[in-house]
Amino acid sequence: MTERIEDFKEFYHVDISTQINNKWKNNSVLGIVKDSRRYSILIKSRDKEILKKRFISEETTRANKKHNKKVIAIIYSYILYKALCDFKEARPLLLCRDVRPENFVINYLRKICNFYKNNDIFNREIKFRKKTEFDVKEKLPKSMAGKYTRKVYQGKIKPDKTLSDLEIEELVNLISKII
Repeated sequence: MTERIEDFKEFYHVDISTQINNKWKNNSVLGIVKDSRRYSILIKSRDKEILKKRFISEETTRANKKHNKKVIAIIYSYILYKALCDFKEARPLLLCRDVRPENFVINYLRKICNFYKNNDIFNREIKFRKKTEFDVKEKLPKSMAGKYTRKVYQGKIKPDKTLSDLEIEELVNLISKII
């Protein structure tokens, strides 16, 4: 269903600063924002390096590129899942299109919810920041989460959560089972 542009502000905006694969050696922060309500979760660069060494292929064949996209989508979906577990009020969601294809994100978020038997996380409206979602031809307004995640990434605001070593281990096991 297409929303009206007036509904844009009704969504909790989700954005990620420093995409997961855009510099594996940098931290990444996923933020969820609506008005003054906000939540952020950080994955440390050292943890991203562990995931990269374990699951990302350096060869650039078509199959390997698709495999790498799947791994990145699983990592993103896991971080989003963890954020939504803590920030339950965030509904409906408007995701920035940092991880593509979008159907990978939806598919892996559903699998993660099923894996943890926590389908309540997935029981919310989820849309992507696309003009077609809001039936407009002009550019959409900026994501409310972009500025916030940048400040958290820069260290100006403390993240609400940082993925622990145990959660990274959990993510490694999850990727192994899904892929």
